[in-house]
Amino acid sequence: MTPTRDRTALIAIAALALCYWAAVGLSAPTAEPWDAAGYWTLAYPLSLALGAVAGAVVGRRAWRAGAVVTMAQLPVMVALGSAGSMTAFAVLILITLSVPAAALSALAGRLTRR
Repeated sequence: MTPTRDRTALIAIAALALCYWAAVGLSAPTAEPWDAAGYWTLAYPLSLALGAVAGAVVGRRAWRAGAVVTMAQLPVMVALGSAGSMTAFAVLILITLSVPAAALSALAGRLTRR
């Protein structure tokens, strides 16, 4: 992919991830998505799958797709009003959650290129 197509793909992935996390956030009556009952059993695993598919589509530097999908939770949390004194802690949690997502999307991208 060319740099312009890379950017376009990441923007599209970010938009899709924002919609996904907004749907998750609106369906759960909690301030942070990871406090929802189905986060660890449904929402996060689905986001890992979304990141892997996005990584396969992007191909080159695919790890970024998983990170974008996971980090898209932050603007959704802010928009839904859960930003506050714990925002810095939320960023640390999201960075931690981005590691497996980035690894899976990198693997998917590598497998796609072969």
